Amino acid sequence: MATDNLLHALQNGVIAGAALDVVEEEPLPASAPIVKAPNTIVTSHMAWYSSKSIGRLQRRVAGEALSVLYR
Repeated sequence: MATDNLLHALQNGVIAGAALDVVEEEPLPASAPIVKAPNTIVTSHMAWYSSKSIGRLQRRVAGEALSVLYR
């Protein structure tokens, strides 16, 4: 598993840290070793979200839907 390989790399100093928004198993259990790694930040698949981004996302989705409908 990629998460196991990442954890091994973190624990052995191969890489200094990791920030994850998407993981292999979602929702990730709070007991997962990668969550407890001190050099790791894990968000709940919401790193993209902000009050400014939601409007932009909605406009892009609407634009893509229109482009498919009016080809």
